[in-house]
Amino acid sequence: MPIAHGSYDDLLADPSVEAIYNPLPNHLHVDWSIAALEAGKHVLCEKTLGLDTADARRLVDAAANHPSLVVMEAFMYRFHPQWIAARELVSDGRMGELGTIKHSSATSMTIRATCETTRQSVVAHSSTSAATRSARPASSSTTNLSVYSD
Repeated sequence: MPIAHGSYDDLLADPSVEAIYNPLPNHLHVDWSIAALEAGKHVLCEKTLGLDTADARRLVDAAANHPSLVVMEAFMYRFHPQWIAARELVSDGRMGELGTIKHSSATSMTIRATCETTRQSVVAHSSTSAATRSARPASSSTTNLSVYSD
């Protein structure tokens, strides 16, 4: 890109920018994505879209006020060739009748977090869902892993 901006506000004010990719830390996703919408930009926002349902709802509501703009969460699975092929196998009937889809993935890790407000420590091993829901702002690693967990 031949143009560099000194701030996010300058980027959003640039009329030659039609869309933004939001890779910021998770607790900044919603506010900066809304700012981009209000500046008339399409948004590709890295996962997770929001820290919780209420957070994501703010972005969904803002997007509804800008129906000509696209807001999309950056999940590559929707467009990965293996999943497109799998969908075709199912929709063409070549796999038989679809009954259940089960997915599992393994991550072996221990996450330790301390809530700055309550100073309460949270420790999670493998499943990071509880840690993600307990601490704000959630770190990118714990929140991003939890979007894949059961």
